[in-house]
Amino acid sequence: VNGTQLINASTTAALTPNNADLLIGNNHESKAWQGRLDEIQLFDHAFDPANIADLAAAAGPLPCQGTYRDEFNDVAFDGNDGSYDWSAFEWIEIAETDGADGGDTRILSNKGSQRLRLRDNEKGGEGVQRQVNLSGSAEAILRFRYRRDGLDDIDDYVRVDISPSGDDGTWKEIDRIEGGGTDANYQEKIIDVTEFATRTTTLRFITSPKMGDNDVVWIDDVDLTCRP
Repeated sequence: VNGTQLINASTTAALTPNNADLLIGNNHESKAWQGRLDEIQLFDHAFDPANIADLAAAAGPLPCQGTYRDEFNDVAFDGNDGSYDWSAFEWIEIAETDGADGGDTRILSNKGSQRLRLRDNEKGGEGVQRQVNLSGSAEAILRFRYRRDGLDDIDDYVRVDISPSGDDGTWKEIDRIEGGGTDANYQEKIIDVTEFATRTTTLRFITSPKMGDNDVVWIDDVDLTCRP
């Protein structure tokens, strides 16, 4: 997929030439391919993984047109509710390893639905981050909903960071959900992240050094939409 081998198999069966039709997108048992095929090429020799990767790189990224979305409906860090499959990358905890059902950073019910809860400041900040492939985007928009709960002042906040190259330290703060106060209802954020759109774009929510046990920010409906 996109130049990367995901599975392989071997056989000892003999390959016998015949005059049957070459079918693409179907087989002789009429089991049709469910999906789309484009830029089909035939070669008269085998390729090794490096050759295939080179071909994929030369073709450039496929247009990105769809959504990666997590509605936190399940108590798991692999939510996958958009038109694109986001299951290959999960939310990774920061300063915790308790999973989605334990610790300060976890998925809990709030206001009648499951949400991501962020609180406390162990080791200077706790939270989550998740990678997303936004290559081939001419426009990329981040949307999410949030609710502040018991934040005392502007020193209590959750920082929204993004990195175009994964977890290598090149984080850029693109928004901040700060106190003080408590929101009666969920609020929406819409942020243009086009300049950070790459194959390894990574989104991060992280608490401030002043956040405590009673300072909470709830996050829901994280959505990254890309257009070619």
